[in-house]
Amino acid sequence: MGEIDNLLRDIPFWCLGVSLDDDMETVEERVEELEDDDPDADWKGVAQRLRKPQERVQCEVAWLPGLTADEAEQAVDSIRKGEMGKISARAALAAANLQVMRLVASRKGREDMVAQLIGIAEAWERVDPVAVAQQINAHRNRAGLRAQVTEDRVRVALEEH
Repeated sequence: MGEIDNLLRDIPFWCLGVSLDDDMETVEERVEELEDDDPDADWKGVAQRLRKPQERVQCEVAWLPGLTADEAEQAVDSIRKGEMGKISARAALAAANLQVMRLVASRKGREDMVAQLIGIAEAWERVDPVAVAQQINAHRNRAGLRAQVTEDRVRVALEEH
């Protein structure tokens, strides 16, 4: 499913193989590893999006807040197989983002697409900006990042997303 890979290329967390819980030191170490493997790619440019506060919140909202690194990897694997794994109700934004990935990657008929769009709408209705801010801040705390995202900033990021 090349469409999924095209979507994932825009997500620095996925490109770098790091999670929302990883600190910047881990991100920098990962960039060094990737530069050794593929020196022609702009890994530092990808990581730069995670250093800039306004771009980072966009990346966090576009990824899978509320999921662990393992859960995120399993969810992407399910989508690649054309499935929609079970996502905890606490991670409504992650569920909506995964539903969109599945829709983009789908090659099924009209009825399935309608069902997927309904699933996206239902998941989006459950997205609570306060809960998303709390999830992102919990990830940031685990990553050792002091900067906390506000509910207002999450609302803006969700509108842009």
